[in-house]
Amino acid sequence: MGRSVLVCAVLVFALSLISCGGGDEDERAREESRYFGAGIDGYLPGESLQDWVDHAVQVSVVTVISEQQLTTLPTPEGSDQPSSVGRHVTLRIEQTIWQGKADVYPPTEVTIGTWGWTLDDGELRPAGRGRYEVGRTYLVPFMRTQDGWTPLVLSSIPVSGGSVESGFPAAREAYADLDGLAIADVAEQLAALKPDPLLASLVGVPAEERWAAIAQAREQATATAQAGRIPTP
Repeated sequence: MGRSVLVCAVLVFALSLISCGGGDEDERAREESRYFGAGIDGYLPGESLQDWVDHAVQVSVVTVISEQQLTTLPTPEGSDQPSSVGRHVTLRIEQTIWQGKADVYPPTEVTIGTWGWTLDDGELRPAGRGRYEVGRTYLVPFMRTQDGWTPLVLSSIPVSGGSVESGFPAAREAYADLDGLAIADVAEQLAALKPDPLLASLVGVPAEERWAAIAQAREQATATAQAGRIPTP
């Protein structure tokens, strides 16, 4: 399945989660935070800097230089939810503050699928609170997919004046430790972290294949430990 289709499908699911809430802002934030923290496409965790070191290939400061409206996704039969319109944005990498040991890294410009719009009674309405907006700067942990690169997390992490902005939408829960933190401090914290030894050799494995590879590696490690050759990781 291509990245665009995969991301758009996940965004539709996320929109359904958010739109079916009771209207309470805190409950909505919890739903978004839970969803974003699961990692894009539900493949990998991304709530902490340790998750980034374990699962991302690179962490960069980027600027959104363009966006493209995609086709309207069909609404499931019998659903009263508005239609969803996908979106691509192109990110230009301005600064890379951390890299894992991988064979390949993101290019200078990366196009990703992200929050688009809902189409309700012919009117486009922006979808998602953690949006990537053209002209703005963000902090992005990149992971590899089968056909390119995408953020490890769905919610954008805005950057201004050399620091993560205070009070950005996802900071309420999932990324509270980043709220207001200088990019230099983020880089220092990332540099001090070490990936899970079991995951270090899998850093370049595409996200779609990664969970299976992790499970296999753990099974092998457990079998070896039970044979008495090494301790269980």
